[in-house]
Amino acid sequence: MTGIEDRESWTAIEHLVRLFRLRSNDEPALVSAVCEEAVRLIDPAQHAGVILAIGRRHLEVVAATSPVPQQLDELQQREGAGPCLDAARSQSVIRIEDVGSDARWPTFAEHATAAGVRSMLCLPLHVDTSLFGTLSVYADTPRAFKDVTESVARVLAVLAAITLSESRGRANLERALESRDLIGQAKGIIMQARRITADEAFALLVRRSQETNTKLLDVAEDVVHTGVV
Repeated sequence: MTGIEDRESWTAIEHLVRLFRLRSNDEPALVSAVCEEAVRLIDPAQHAGVILAIGRRHLEVVAATSPVPQQLDELQQREGAGPCLDAARSQSVIRIEDVGSDARWPTFAEHATAAGVRSMLCLPLHVDTSLFGTLSVYADTPRAFKDVTESVARVLAVLAAITLSESRGRANLERALESRDLIGQAKGIIMQARRITADEAFALLVRRSQETNTKLLDVAEDVVHTGVV
């Protein structure tokens, strides 16, 4: 990909970066946009998808441009192995030049061939220290993905990783703030009812959590909702 096509690719990537800045709260739309641009910019690509690997076997399909990536990702979840899942786990690029002759994932190869997939490129996504994923592109011809297309795909993979990292980090922060607020409310109720200090109220919540083998947040939520100390 050179000349005009190269300029068009970078123009599209710049558009995605601006979109990310303007709509950074809309994770599904942004990751879907990255997948759509992957198909548009990488000539051989027929489909694209993004997954997140959770634990050793589970994966989350974050976005897909068609049913093909989603079906193959669901197969990998059932099998516990496959190129997208393995690329996420190893954080390395996995390229399948010819699905029909690749012996690494026989069950996956069988289903991918039946779906019309002949070659693949799986790019790792490093979302955070404990969450990894993959941007994968699929072609209906063997040996479809060359070095230059991989370069464009790598940039798109970085954009997808940034989008997911920002979104998940913001969600975690919001949950933490909500938890702190809920515990604060519960402490206030206990302090008023028992005429005790904030530290004593918190200690009571912790003790109740340990005695009932219940999460501290659940204990606090129960106190707030019922008013029972």
